[in-house]
Formats: sequence, C-alpha cells, structure tokens
Amino acid sequence: MQVTVIAATQSPMDVIGIAAGMCYGKPTPSPERVRRCAENGHMSVFEHATATLQIEDISRACLAQLTRHRIASYSVTSHRYCEVGGGDWCVIPPSVVGTDAESRFRAQASDAMWSYQAAIDEGAKFEDARYLLPEATKTSLVMTINARSLQNLLTLRLDSHAQWEIRSLAAEVEWVLMDYSKQWYTLMELLQEVRNGNC
Repeated sequence: MQVTVIAATQSPMDVIGIAAGMCYGKPTPSPERVRRCAENGHMSVFEHATATLQIEDISRACLAQLTRHRIASYSVTSHRYCEVGGGDWCVIPPSVVGTDAESRFRAQASDAMWSYQAAIDEGAKFEDARYLLPEATKTSLVMTINARSLQNLLTLRLDSHAQWEIRSLAAEVEWVLMDYSKQWYTLMELLQEVRNGNC
C-alpha cells in the first residue's frame, strides 16, 4: 500500500485558529486557540482543514471499511471499467504468509484470476467478470477528508481491535500528513494527544 498527499490545506493550524477566532470576533491565527478547541471538544472548526490523499493498492475489503467514514469524498478505481490483472493484483494477509494457508490462499486467488480472465476472453464485460474476484483484489483511490473526520478515522482505525490492513492504512495516513509540513505535523501531534487523553 502507498499513501501520497496530493493536496492539503496549506496552513491548517492557522485556518483552524482563524475559524475558531471568527466565532469570538478575533479572526486571527492562534495555535493556543486551536489547542483550547481540541481540549474542549470544539471540533467543528477542524472541518476547515482538509487533506486529499492518493491511496494505492489496498484490498476491496479495506476499501469497504474505509468508506464507512462517510464525511469524506472518495474516487475509486472502477473494476466495472478497468481490467484487473498483473502479477500483484491481490492483497495477501500477513497472518497467512509462511503457513499452509498461504498456498491455499494463492491457489484460490489464482483460480479466481483464471476464471476472471476466461470470462473476459469469452466476451464478458469487466463489470460482470469482476463478480469472480475476491475481496483481496487491490484497488486505488483518492480520498479528501477534513481534520475532524480524520480524527474519527484515526481514533477508530488505529485501535488495536481494528483489522490489520485498515490499521496499517490509518498509520500510513497519519505518518504522511505529519511529514507533509510543519503545521500538519503540529496538527497531527495535537490530534494524537486528544486521542490519547493527554490534551
């Protein structure tokens, strides 16, 4: 899987600070104001900072979990219009690697790909042949999400009870945004503190 920031609010801490200040007639940047908003649960102002991410090579199963976060926008590679294929077309769960289950998993995936390709070769449309593909089939997408919804996603999906792939995706999203700019680093660090109860 790979996550890349395509675009993001240039100065998210400033934008959130200005938005929060507007409520009190003080529309100026203020990191302290942003922190106070986070501490007091005044998260609506965090909706003014957004990030657009390109997410590649996650399974359809992971996509189904990701899109449960409804306050975000998604544009996903369509297996209705795009042919699936190549040597690395499905996600293999780490829990099966190196076990007897891995060979069964690979055999089943190989059978599914053979059936999919045969259906296309026999004239089936991509949109119909895709019914033969497993949930492990890789897909890619672009997601735009605001910082408030991002906080919700990270809270739920970084939890140890979350499934491994969505947890890996959430960790990667957090990391690339922290690495994006100094203000995004500060914002993501603040959101971590909120999640950990240290704020």
